[in-house]
Amino acid sequence: MSETPVSTIDLDAIRTDSWDAVVVGAGLAGSIAARGLALEGHRVLLVERTGFPRPKVCGCCLSSLATRTLESVGLGELLADCGARSLEEVHLFAGSRPARVSIKGVFGLSREVLDARLAAAAVDAGAELLLNARASAEADGSVSVLLDGRSVTVRASTVVLASGLRSHDRLEPELRDRSLVGVGALVPDPLGLHPDGVVGMVVDREGYVGIAPLEDGRLTIASAIRADALKRSSGSRDVVTRILAKAGLERLVGETTRFTGVPALRRHRVSVQDNRLLAIGDAAGFVEPITGEGMSWAIATGAAVVPSASAMINDGPARANWQGAYRRMMRGRHLRCALVGTCIGRPRLVRSAVIASSILPVVRAPVLSGLLGRFDPSIKETTA
Repeated sequence: MSETPVSTIDLDAIRTDSWDAVVVGAGLAGSIAARGLALEGHRVLLVERTGFPRPKVCGCCLSSLATRTLESVGLGELLADCGARSLEEVHLFAGSRPARVSIKGVFGLSREVLDARLAAAAVDAGAELLLNARASAEADGSVSVLLDGRSVTVRASTVVLASGLRSHDRLEPELRDRSLVGVGALVPDPLGLHPDGVVGMVVDREGYVGIAPLEDGRLTIASAIRADALKRSSGSRDVVTRILAKAGLERLVGETTRFTGVPALRRHRVSVQDNRLLAIGDAAGFVEPITGEGMSWAIATGAAVVPSASAMINDGPARANWQGAYRRMMRGRHLRCALVGTCIGRPRLVRSAVIASSILPVVRAPVLSGLLGRFDPSIKETTA
């Protein structure tokens, strides 16, 4: 399997070829979907707006949902092949002392490596890949593909939209003071300041910061910070450093650390099935994720859409029923993550929960599992 995928087709061939499916976006969701459809014997075009490898603003944690899904689609060895770092404990800070929670089936892996490997897996399965091209679904079911100033129109039996948050730029709401803005950075840790195998999460009134070790020894620092905190500060690095200082972790951010942002995090719902268009991942509906959920949802929906997309190719929209399948799959997860996000955004509430769990052992499991349920945790140790 190639570690750095390249385009396997050009614009002229796209125009003349016949396609069963066009997948827009070669991230986690799109590559998994393209691979699954190709393995079903369909002619698949996978279009990506950038090249590989590519860093992304992301917590880079894969929860047990993601690992189970990769195993179910025949990619169970991928994480080990990529050297993914096993993460065994969460340190949750709502003050200077953390609650420590053991976790299982969670891995840290950079998006540069993971995205490239999944795109390569789609190509190995038979999908054609076009990089550095922009694709947009049109009202008549066609797809416009733009590359190097040239544009072609492609038609397919189904279009899978996996272009992430950028799919909803037109839905971006007014950035209010309590809006959360995602920022992240990849940093070296030559002094070993962050313990191996540990996910750190620091909760503060200005936002929260997650830290996780990656396969190459770097750390990913991913944060959701309030817009009003950004307005009061000289930049995102200033806010993240201030939040980390509450847990004594500010040395993880250096003077030269550069943070990259994403559109304001917001909750929205869109139709995941429109004529022949099937939406997956963040393109289908985004609820602010905590560590591991966004990547895991992308992988899970990329795998789950394959039967519906295949049915649409073979039998038409009436047989696809992706709308219902998506709602059944994600309703509980969206609700749980929205509730957890609400709790995590209130440090006094989190602090009270940590203290209560240390004083009353009987509530340790339900309290901390409620805060960190996406990790499938078992309680290891709690300190107030």
